[in-house]
Amino acid sequence: TAAAAAHKNSGSIMLTAGDLTFVQSGNQASLANTGAITIAAGRTLTISGGLLTQDGTGSVDGGGALSLQAATFRGIGTVTATVINAGRVSPGSSIGTLTINGAYNQTPAGALQIEISGANPQADKLIVNGTAALAGSLEISQAASYQPAACQRFEAMSFTSSVGNFPVLLGTSAANGLSLRADLNSTSLSLTAYSPLTAVNVAPQTLSLALDLNGERMQTGSTATMIFSVAALVS
Repeated sequence: TAAAAAHKNSGSIMLTAGDLTFVQSGNQASLANTGAITIAAGRTLTISGGLLTQDGTGSVDGGGALSLQAATFRGIGTVTATVINAGRVSPGSSIGTLTINGAYNQTPAGALQIEISGANPQADKLIVNGTAALAGSLEISQAASYQPAACQRFEAMSFTSSVGNFPVLLGTSAANGLSLRADLNSTSLSLTAYSPLTAVNVAPQTLSLALDLNGERMQTGSTATMIFSVAALVS
């Protein structure tokens, strides 16, 4: 048990003959992993409460299970283990990538945090080289003063296969009146900035039309001047 204390592993933690639960309490409780944590197959390291961080020098391997119980795992690098997220997983220390070589199981109590930033565009990413079982929430944040452009796309996750989805989406409102949409397919999850449709009362027979080629306006017109009327086309 570690109450409101900052701990650091710069050496080795090895679980081979049993499981280990690391209980943290208090606002400042944390475990920084800059070394190696080895969890043997069939063994489980449980982080209960507080914060677990990992920079590019740290690693978790061994093929066992890392269980987050009301704890946040933030960082980059590689985790070779099954990750059970009943807390929060936050790739990057700002924008960054976290790779899981194993299964990722997010429970209804779990959350995945993804930050977007930059005109490239850039986003945190969770790579799962295994099956991603999804539940709980997806929490999206935007870097200060960053404004995504319409149709800008960010890949937030990739996985070998997936089951479930994120029933709760948070942080989907973007700047400039845009929203962020989560698109889940068989091997990835992406975020796309889009402009929500707004109902307008415009007569279809008087819509303006234009043709641009390489940025130059080549033709203008209206549905009123078409050879076939709108009514004829939709009849």
